Amino acid sequence: MDRPSYGSVHPSGLKQQRHQTQADSPNTEPADRTHNRIRHDKVNEGSITLRNAGRLHHIGIGRRYNNQPVILIAQNREITVIHATTGEILRELTLDPTHDYQPQKNTKSPNP
Repeated sequence: MDRPSYGSVHPSGLKQQRHQTQADSPNTEPADRTHNRIRHDKVNEGSITLRNAGRLHHIGIGRRYNNQPVILIAQNREITVIHATTGEILRELTLDPTHDYQPQKNTKSPNP
């Protein structure tokens, strides 16, 4: 079987043909497109890391979960961290892009 020769097609002709095809096709991207990610990770020193907009963020989970497997679900800046074996939701938060470390909320009540 012989291979077709592409020597007769000028590279600028291919570029023009590709540009016309892209310009003629309708935009199929939804206007409200979200950025969804699922990561499988392990808690290290009480936190996990997530890169967002080129910056690395540390999300506090708790040292009692060290070396435990987790599933991180991120939709834009809304993040849910789930224990991979028990299914327990460990943390839900909205990522603050101005801070590298995302601490846990203080759940202890003040002494009376």
